[in-house]
Amino acid sequence: MKQKILSLISLSFTIFIMVVSNAAATSLTVIREGNAGGYEYTISQDQNKITWKIIHKGNTIVIDETEGNREQLDYFMRAVREIKVQTIKLVSYAIGLLFVTIATVIFHKKKYLVKGGGAIFALLVILALSQIVIASTDLSSLYKDAGFYYYRLTN
Repeated sequence: MKQKILSLISLSFTIFIMVVSNAAATSLTVIREGNAGGYEYTISQDQNKITWKIIHKGNTIVIDETEGNREQLDYFMRAVREIKVQTIKLVSYAIGLLFVTIATVIFHKKKYLVKGGGAIFALLVILALSQIVIASTDLSSLYKDAGFYYYRLTN
């Protein structure tokens, strides 16, 4: 009787291990995720198949990666990542401009500006403004790129 119970437990345990390992082998593995500017993507792999889930404005699209769309998916992913980078740059330059402006006002009111100090602050303001314009232009271009590849992938 004990031997039958041990055999039954052993058999149950073996079946359990086989089911769990098979379920783990067939489950999706998330490779990469990203989101910026209203675009979101999740790349998953299921054995040999790579699947992309792309979300924009509440629309969710699932695309299987193939040789024909791999390059466009890669460009879309790069555009979304770069949107995040350019947004951080734009905010950083804007904060820098704000800091320089506040420092200029404080130094001017307290009469701490030495001769030529105003020119230095003016150069810093011009530098910050030029970087803001560059980052804004790049960001606009990246939004257009992401939109273009989103449209190409969904149609």
